[in-house]
Amino acid sequence: MTKTAKKNKQKLARPTLSLCMIVKNEEMYLPTALESIKDIVNEMIVVDTGSTDRTVEIAQKNGAHVFHFEWCDDFSRARNYSLDHAAGDWILSLDADERIPRSELAKIRQAIYYSEIAAVSMIQRIPQANENLVPFVDSEYCRLFRNHPEIRYQGRIHEQILPAIQKLNGKVLQSDIVIDHWAYGATAEKKKKRAQRNMRLLLKDADENPCDPFICYNLGMTFRELANNTKAIFWLQKAIENDDKKIKREIIANSHLALSQLFLQANHFGLAESHANWAFLINSRNLISLYIQATISVCRKDYQQAVERLENLIRLSAKENIVERKIPARQLWNDLAGCRAAAGDWQGAEIALSMSSDKSEQEYDSRFKVAISEIKPFMTLPEASV
Repeated sequence: MTKTAKKNKQKLARPTLSLCMIVKNEEMYLPTALESIKDIVNEMIVVDTGSTDRTVEIAQKNGAHVFHFEWCDDFSRARNYSLDHAAGDWILSLDADERIPRSELAKIRQAIYYSEIAAVSMIQRIPQANENLVPFVDSEYCRLFRNHPEIRYQGRIHEQILPAIQKLNGKVLQSDIVIDHWAYGATAEKKKKRAQRNMRLLLKDADENPCDPFICYNLGMTFRELANNTKAIFWLQKAIENDDKKIKREIIANSHLALSQLFLQANHFGLAESHANWAFLINSRNLISLYIQATISVCRKDYQQAVERLENLIRLSAKENIVERKIPARQLWNDLAGCRAAAGDWQGAEIALSMSSDKSEQEYDSRFKVAISEIKPFMTLPEASV
């Protein structure tokens, strides 16, 4: 067979795809997850770690191959057990509380035809509560990768596959494929228990690798979720101090961003501003840092500076291609109206508020009166902004 013929045969070969999941008591979410992906995968591997509800039954009814794994406080070992049972050329790793929108399925199938890549990064989209600044938060994760014996997860919690791919010098394709994630709609009690579990496992990892910036970052974020701000600040600062330049820049930027928010809450405006500046320098696509800067100006009652910062933020937000976390334009214009009013620019305030309003004239007048009389000392920031 000629080289050309071999190449043509390789092009015609349809790569196979295995879905790999680990689950426990996911009867509420699992049907949606499996239904969303079953049309494009060749097999579904579900590893159960001790469910007491109908999770296993649901997985089997949906055609998944179910395997049982005795839980040992190690997410990587459970995930790697699922990979051991996969027969596909490629692996798609999902959680039970995630789903793939139908619009993304063809993108996944297309991506695995690229012969020169080892993995594909995807965007996990987490919807936010109504009171948060942004409607959703996007994070980039490597969820689609080749089935290779040396590509395995590491870390007890917040397990990573990318280090193994990098060790093989594998090329990762950055994609815009979206994964919808719904777990953060859980009750406050469930969130607290999950954070406490994560803290316990992360502290074990930190005992073994005390200078790992990824572990330090996740410990900081976990303590922040548990409202232990002192320890959150300690671990986030440690993540920055131990930056080995190999970790994703987004992690270091997010460490600065979280510290900025924590110091802002404590009224340490100088530290908050410094970390917000660093966050933007490292990752200029995440405009939350600029919003924090504007908030700091409001807290200092420097309304003219707040106006300038919000105007700059509005300009940047209009550039779709550079914005990672889009703040609703209506929110920005409304904040700008309030700051212009506080700075004495009544005409500018009215113009800004008109840009933020798509409601009736009566509501417009009512909201204008509120905007010019009340300037919030602390603007609402997203719960899962980092």
